[in-house]
Amino acid sequence: MLLADMNAVLDSIKNTTPKSLLEYAKTSLIAFLPRLAGALLLLIVAYFSIKGLVILIKRFLKASHVDATLHSFILGIFKTLSWIVVIIMALLILRVPVSPLVAVLGSVGLAFSFAIRDNLANITGGVSILFSRPFLKGDLIEVNGVAGEVKSIELFYTRIITDDNKAVYLPNGDIAKSVVTNHSAEPLQRADLTFLIPADIDFEKAKTIIGAIVAESAHTLKSPAPLISVNEKTKDGRVISCRVWVKARYYDDAFERLQNEITETITKSTSVHV
Repeated sequence: MLLADMNAVLDSIKNTTPKSLLEYAKTSLIAFLPRLAGALLLLIVAYFSIKGLVILIKRFLKASHVDATLHSFILGIFKTLSWIVVIIMALLILRVPVSPLVAVLGSVGLAFSFAIRDNLANITGGVSILFSRPFLKGDLIEVNGVAGEVKSIELFYTRIITDDNKAVYLPNGDIAKSVVTNHSAEPLQRADLTFLIPADIDFEKAKTIIGAIVAESAHTLKSPAPLISVNEKTKDGRVISCRVWVKARYYDDAFERLQNEITETITKSTSVHV
């Protein structure tokens, strides 16, 4: 039976002429062109439709109570899934057998998953971040030595703007398994200030100067009360520690202003180099 089939194939090849091949190609092309046009039309319509739906979803998310941190992630998932559906539909229009394609993709799925394991880890990390919510959009965080304001959490990465206005893109997978310090998680933060004064300078006088400046600051809180004490003694003098509570959103400004003003005042009043 197999030998007969092979002979039939050989006979058909022998009887094939360039003219018949040309006719076959022409007929196939004529039959294929409408399907190709339909697939291209689908892609064009899908492009503008998805773009319009993304705009509508953005407006809906802004008007809803959905956390702003989720917006970019939801849009990324929507666009990815939408294009997967469109590509499958285009293949069906072209009459490309989808079932064998799915079977082939399944057989190479393990190898493919290894190839894109980092991206899969980033997607999983993004989902973990969104559900555990260690930080939100607008929070000031520090992770893996990078500190700045969270601008967005995307499908694969989180975008952070540093103090010097640089955009840093951190993979979500790395963030999910790292220690994250969120400076905006609590409404209050403690500013730990230190000053070095020589041993011959009266501590009570320095303490009075520091207490007065802290009390006059617009960003410091009276409760919890500031704590001023001698932190340690060195051969160069004494290290005074001032622990004061401030509102988290004013931490950087309060820390810098207090440190500079107290240092300058003590220097002028006691001729102490700090």
